[in-house]
Amino acid sequence: MRKSRLKDAIASFAGDLFEAPSDDFSSGWSVTVTDGAEAYVRGCLGILSYGEDEIAIDAGDVLIRVGGSGLDIVRYAEREIVVRGRVASFSAEAAGC
Repeated sequence: MRKSRLKDAIASFAGDLFEAPSDDFSSGWSVTVTDGAEAYVRGCLGILSYGEDEIAIDAGDVLIRVGGSGLDIVRYAEREIVVRGRVASFSAEAAGC
């Protein structure tokens, strides 16, 4: 089994064991958008830019952009950010592009 597959299997097992999403136990990232009013971003390392229309987030090898209007960061904790407002889009691209 390759290292990345083993790491994913361990993260999945830990997620099942502790009844938490497996990405809480891996170095991956995820974005969940709820009803266009909230975006929950996991696996983030920091905020690169912050405005009412766009928020850019560093997720290591990936740059995540949340777009919309009236955006506000309502929670910024270790490796997670919650954005509220009118979330219209999000994108992920390789960092440095």
